[in-house]
Amino acid sequence: TTFYSSDLDGRLSQGFVYSEPTFGDVVAKWDVNDEATHMYPMALNDELQDNFEGSFAYEFQSIPQNPDCIGTVHTAVDGQGTLILPGPTSYTDVLRFKMIDTAYTEVILFGPVEVIRTQYEYYDLTLSELPIFIHTTIKIQSEGSTEPITQQALVLCKDAPLDYLGLSTENIDQIAISPNPSNGVFTVKGNFGANASILVSDQSGRTIETIMNVVNGQKINLSAMNAGTYFVTVSNEGRNTVKRVVIQ
Repeated sequence: TTFYSSDLDGRLSQGFVYSEPTFGDVVAKWDVNDEATHMYPMALNDELQDNFEGSFAYEFQSIPQNPDCIGTVHTAVDGQGTLILPGPTSYTDVLRFKMIDTAYTEVILFGPVEVIRTQYEYYDLTLSELPIFIHTTIKIQSEGSTEPITQQALVLCKDAPLDYLGLSTENIDQIAISPNPSNGVFTVKGNFGANASILVSDQSGRTIETIMNVVNGQKINLSAMNAGTYFVTVSNEGRNTVKRVVIQ
């Protein structure tokens, strides 16, 4: 979810909300100094840079967190041409708008981090003043690092796709973990194949335990670990499912 306001001269962003596996809904609020992203009218090779300031709001182990942040944004109308979507759908004379904003903040357990949002918006201004296609990637990484701690992508499209590329029609594995939260001993249930495996990791990505040939009702004992949040990655018949486990 993105928040913005527009006038005849351009668009200002007041932040966004996204869901992150560890921290739940993360609210990015540019409420000290909002972010200039667009200049109107848009034309090829237009560029804009701006600074913004605000805070993030999320919960960690049910405790509200509200670290301050500062950031920079660079936007450009960097392409013009035909947008070809899966199936027979295509649009001509489309403008591509690219935005990269980086917010610098402090996250519990990880210290100083960069929250980087890269967003591509495609406009056919003969149809609408809103984008007809959006691709957004949000990643969190330690400040100065190139390896993300977590990364997510979102695609929004004006038209429902007529073709799906590389998608399986099989049902996603229904993996259940109980109890959760727990004292460190819990059970993993699911319909596992012969070579299913489980990898348990902490929030830094360090592997805690690996279990091969997993069976339904597999017991895992992490009672020797510190209280906190851990991730259980189940690999089953070519698919990976990640579950979050809280040890109290």
